[in-house]
Amino acid sequence: MKFNLIASALFMSLGLATMTVNAAEQGSGTITFSGAVIDAPCSVNPDASEQDVYLGQVALHQLSDGGSSKPRDFKINLENCAYIDDGAEVPEGRALVAPSVKVKFEGVPADGDDDTAFATRGDASGIGVVITDKSGKPIKVGGESDARELLAGNNALGFSAYVLGMGKDVSVGEFESIVDFSLSYE
Repeated sequence: MKFNLIASALFMSLGLATMTVNAAEQGSGTITFSGAVIDAPCSVNPDASEQDVYLGQVALHQLSDGGSSKPRDFKINLENCAYIDDGAEVPEGRALVAPSVKVKFEGVPADGDDDTAFATRGDASGIGVVITDKSGKPIKVGGESDARELLAGNNALGFSAYVLGMGKDVSVGEFESIVDFSLSYE
């Protein structure tokens, strides 16, 4: 009986050692974490700094003669907006260090003479992407949004985008438009 107990313990310990070796050989990898430290009153949410906004599959007839698709909403989320207490009286919930922010959108215009829409690349042609503020007012290529007041804490800056037919020669196919944004605090 004593021999069976010792043999069982030895067998179990060998089995555990084998499982540990096998687990290490079943796959491995590396995770790289990156980011940036910025000198600004708010942090940009990581999901907002690199976004994909899907504008959908737009019917060709919607874009003929300057037509457009349905606007799709997107947000630039700011986190941890803080105010600095420099002795000035600050209304509750307002950020003293940055009472407002403007967002500048930069890219290539779809038409050299018209800076209303951003250029696209891909198989589709004769189209551009228009970005609007929360009221539906278009923001020109290289233009800024109206200033938006910030609250201490988190803030969501809402915008919309849609596809615009730039003339009679709209063709079908996949497209994408790349637009950079930058924040300017006032």
